[in-house]
Amino acid sequence: MRFNERAVTRDDAGFLFQVYLDVRREELASLGWGAQQTLEFAQLQHEIEQRRYAQRYPSAEHGILLVDGVCAGQWRVQRGRRELVLVDIALLERFRGRGIGAACLRALSREAASRSLRLRVRRDERAYTFCRRLGFVHLGPEPLGVFAARRTFLQHVQVANDH
Repeated sequence: MRFNERAVTRDDAGFLFQVYLDVRREELASLGWGAQQTLEFAQLQHEIEQRRYAQRYPSAEHGILLVDGVCAGQWRVQRGRRELVLVDIALLERFRGRGIGAACLRALSREAASRSLRLRVRRDERAYTFCRRLGFVHLGPEPLGVFAARRTFLQHVQVANDH
């Protein structure tokens, strides 16, 4: 399995929405709405999310994750002088559980070198436990989630609510 990335282009809009739908399938199904209403709602939510990321992280790079040349997901990374922020990462279901997320985080960890690496994961997501296994630690609550960072960068930081 070979993992790499390429920059998002305008032609990727349909794929990006497909990834969004795939990641939120259960959440959307729980609404109990008809197919058309659910699709329209999801499109609106996806557009809002994309705008919010663009406003909050204007210099973030948005990439398509490829596995053996096949589009498997997407990520958005803000690369700063002092820290890297993994703004978002999402994989199609058929690519989850194959080590791709771990490979992405390892690649970012290597790239970060002496910088910190930060990401936000809600406690109720499978990714929270996954990040903990990879050595990320809970830095404390925030209204919509938690922040985590590689343990090696936190020797001088007191970790709040780490349980």
